[in-house]
Amino acid sequence: MAVGKLVEKSSHSKQEIILDNEIDDILKSVHFLKMLAQVFNPHRLLILTALDRFGGLDFPALRDGVLINRSDGNLANHLRVLEDLELLEVEKGFVDRKPKTYYTLSTKGKDLVKELATRLTGIFGD
Repeated sequence: MAVGKLVEKSSHSKQEIILDNEIDDILKSVHFLKMLAQVFNPHRLLILTALDRFGGLDFPALRDGVLINRSDGNLANHLRVLEDLELLEVEKGFVDRKPKTYYTLSTKGKDLVKELATRLTGIFGD
């Protein structure tokens, strides 16, 4: 027995039943789009691209090499958003008694970058 939710079509007076698995697909798409809204910031895209290309970078390399003319606080904010979205893995430690933070893409982050590249290539071609 299929369980679904009754919804009204916006352009018709008829009602339509959407099966639960379709609702799950819709919700996943909505979640993906909300996440993309947070990711499609030019600086965050630069961070994701740099981490994808170089495999991982420390905070100064991101600040000086990727986000030219950005403050530490600005970079930290962008990294925090990406970390909250579970797109980054963060490793903190000490080198010569100085704190060192190293960033890499998580599996979810790698998948997202790959999917974005595939979709953009499909839109704009090779």
